[in-house]
Amino acid sequence: MGECKRIDWQAGATSVRDRMDHLYNNPDMSDLQIMAVDEMWSWGQTVKDFIGHKLVLCTASPVFHQLFFPKENGPEIPKCLLLTKTPGIGASKLEIEGVPPIAVENLLEYCYKDRFDKSDYENGYSRNLLWRLWHIAKVLQMNHLFELCSEALDSTMCEETVFWDLNYSLEYQEMGTDQIKNKVSQLAKSLDNHLYTHPNFVFLDQLSIREMLTRRLHSSSEPLIVFNNVLRWALFQLDRTILEEVDDAKGADIPVSERSKMINKIRQEKIKDYTFSDISKYLDMVLDLVPWVEFSQQDFLESVASADVLQKDMLLSASISIMEEVVKNPERLTKSAYLWTNDPNTVKSELNKAMDTFRTKAVQSSEQKSEQLLGNKACPREKADIKAKLEEARQRRLMMENSRLSKNLDPEPSLQQSNLLLVE
Repeated sequence: MGECKRIDWQAGATSVRDRMDHLYNNPDMSDLQIMAVDEMWSWGQTVKDFIGHKLVLCTASPVFHQLFFPKENGPEIPKCLLLTKTPGIGASKLEIEGVPPIAVENLLEYCYKDRFDKSDYENGYSRNLLWRLWHIAKVLQMNHLFELCSEALDSTMCEETVFWDLNYSLEYQEMGTDQIKNKVSQLAKSLDNHLYTHPNFVFLDQLSIREMLTRRLHSSSEPLIVFNNVLRWALFQLDRTILEEVDDAKGADIPVSERSKMINKIRQEKIKDYTFSDISKYLDMVLDLVPWVEFSQQDFLESVASADVLQKDMLLSASISIMEEVVKNPERLTKSAYLWTNDPNTVKSELNKAMDTFRTKAVQSSEQKSEQLLGNKACPREKADIKAKLEEARQRRLMMENSRLSKNLDPEPSLQQSNLLLVE
């Protein structure tokens, strides 16, 4: 065993935490070698070794306790943990598969030092780390750490994190992420066009981008921006270095025409190492969810029809749907649904105003209608009022008859001179 780092660590420590802190990653009294492996982790080291103590890990997790000291009816051991026991007094070896080394390091810091600071998990890299720590805490039934991670995910969510939050909330959905996913959905709705132009948009995985486009509200963003950034996403999945900058423009600022040109170069096999089938598998994942019907006809003709990106069937279907919208509303020749809805200078025609009024009336709830019916029944017209109205009508009729009779008694010449046509 190794030497202690401080000779007075027992006598000088003022708390259990201080004494445990001394043992963190220290070979002194160690009986466990830990190796964390995650070949899919793209944010740092994929393999790293740690020194551990079974006693410390057992006090933190019932799963570790069952792993090191099995008993009947204990917790199930997850597949990510593989323990190799060494004969004699040698240290056993624990392999943690599919968990990034940085997440295991944070896990051990919590076990030994009781350390967790949610302010450490607010950018993209640390957001991935927080979710992986959340996951391993759930797997190891470390309830307190799991609650800390859950609270941190909720309280630090922002537009920088929403993309990774959607990825992981869908990936770990079976572990109970509905609350987080719903909050992601609400935040996404508030971002409008910025949701698609954000630099982190390209980090959405395949399931997440379809979820985001499916949940998108009608007229909530500019369709041309959606289309441009869907192409940006597809090219990024193929190769992160393709079309990084064009004439000093980067990311979402690169025009859609440049991305269309790049896709056609790949189609023509002018880009080394890639064929059109390589990029089309990513395009096919998202193009069917682009809101084609919301394009202005002008934008569609200039940026989509001439781009040669869509398959013929999809292009024809989209063209017809846009023409139908233009027939209903000629302003859609030059204005997208988003611009027409949100542009304060847009003047709706009388027909459109009437349609809006009709739709508003049509969506009145049955409760409101019931209240109106009840209100009408509660205030019946009194019989006396009806009789008075009838009497007034009868008196007017008598006056008209008397007037007609008096005019008929006038001499005939006077009628000719007046040359009047009496109309009742």
